[in-house]
Amino acid sequence: MRTGRRIFWGMLLCVLFCAGCGSGADGSLPGQSIPRENIVAVNVVSESGDVHISRGRGDTVKFTAKYRVDAQDAGRRKLIEQNLIVANSVDENGLLTLYSHLGSGATLGAGGQDESYRIDLEVQVPDGMGSIVVQSQQGDISLEGLRGAEILLVGNTGSITVRDTSIAGTSSVTAMLGDIDMRLKSIEDADRLTVSADLGDLRLNVPKSASYTVTIQELSQPATTWKNRGGEAQLFLSAKVGSVRFQK
Repeated sequence: MRTGRRIFWGMLLCVLFCAGCGSGADGSLPGQSIPRENIVAVNVVSESGDVHISRGRGDTVKFTAKYRVDAQDAGRRKLIEQNLIVANSVDENGLLTLYSHLGSGATLGAGGQDESYRIDLEVQVPDGMGSIVVQSQQGDISLEGLRGAEILLVGNTGSITVRDTSIAGTSSVTAMLGDIDMRLKSIEDADRLTVSADLGDLRLNVPKSASYTVTIQELSQPATTWKNRGGEAQLFLSAKVGSVRFQK
């Protein structure tokens, strides 16, 4: 019994000790509610982390931010945490830019090659925005429930997902390294949609009643084109290394 108790307490101490000496830290950064006022477009620029944009209520753009920092040295973790930045600005044309990045006070790798960080952004956007732009260096991009906006999504590394969204005007979605999965609620107000994946698979779903002309190109093969109903919205889908699935 004594031996068993010693083993038990020894294991418990090890667990408690190791719980405080991990290499990662999680937390959140201050969010914000920005009055819509003269904002007509939203631009999100992310260096590392996922970006999720959804349909919001009221007349404000709201965002929250959560982060993860990995570094073996506790001092280095603290330094990186202190230099995580989420900021925003509105220019004279009504463009709200929200950007997240690591500030100049810390450089990844200075304490070892295992150092990394990510800032995950949750953004709620009210109806009536003219355009939604997301530029992501590393991380997934997802849109959900948006209505009647032009979208411009560019992902360097990570997947892009669009759900229950109605697009308008001229829109473009590009993934350098990652899959694209779009299931649109409406393209009635869309003039042109270009979707391209450099290295990854692409899927687009539109309503059966939609009027469009679609052009599909895979693996640098000759493109194929056909239309549905009046052929009004122009859809261009291409995958350089990957497959294209288009479903009505």
